[in-house]
Amino acid sequence: MKLIKRMLRTAAVLGAISASLAFGVANGHAGLGMRIDFGNDGWDSTIQDDGVGDFVPFNLGTLTNMTASGLVTFLIDTGLSKTDVGSATNPIMDLLTGLISTGATTVKIQLSDTHFDGEPIGFGQIVSIGGTITGTSGTVTTDIYRDLSNAQFGTGTLICSTGALVIGSGDSFSGSCGNFISLDDEYSLTLETIIHLDGAGIVSYDAITRLAKDGEVDVPEPSSMLLLGFGVMGLGAWRRRRKAQQN
Repeated sequence: MKLIKRMLRTAAVLGAISASLAFGVANGHAGLGMRIDFGNDGWDSTIQDDGVGDFVPFNLGTLTNMTASGLVTFLIDTGLSKTDVGSATNPIMDLLTGLISTGATTVKIQLSDTHFDGEPIGFGQIVSIGGTITGTSGTVTTDIYRDLSNAQFGTGTLICSTGALVIGSGDSFSGSCGNFISLDDEYSLTLETIIHLDGAGIVSYDAITRLAKDGEVDVPEPSSMLLLGFGVMGLGAWRRRRKAQQN
């Protein structure tokens, strides 16, 4: 409990800095975006890089959002893409998520970026995910889509899917998938995760997609501390905003 209290105090201080830096930011970067569906048969929120809802608006290529809805009392997501990681010709996307729910729920999260480019040669696009589910049983599924119309959140072609990954020993899960693709000019990528919890529980994971050579596979470690590092500024800003609304 003492450690958690220290984390929250640190989050509040850093959040105040983030809120002051975010003042006046209105227009987002059109490429990188995130959207969330809390199981309501539609997207409940859409956040653009450097736009409203991005708690780290001063860092192009990194998007952090915090929200809550229904039984989901806490959801933090950090998405990374170019120019923070990778480039237009070397696509890398990273989605880090932490979720707390008081009951059974299904949440879908999409991280998408546009204007990827490449030579007309083949590479493997792989997806890797590692994380934990505690307090209940559940699954996490990761999909990666490529869209040749270059549309944000475009799902023109499913590159691969990990399928529903279940927790193993120590409440952890991991998996990966990959497929051969041809790198055409002007395409978008959408990294999607679907969380399903059978009851009240906590989920933390890191999902990454990148180019790879034939046969390459990597599985990231659970990312709770890294999520905290990316999210503390957003937590403070979110708490300040809720307090201001209540006043």
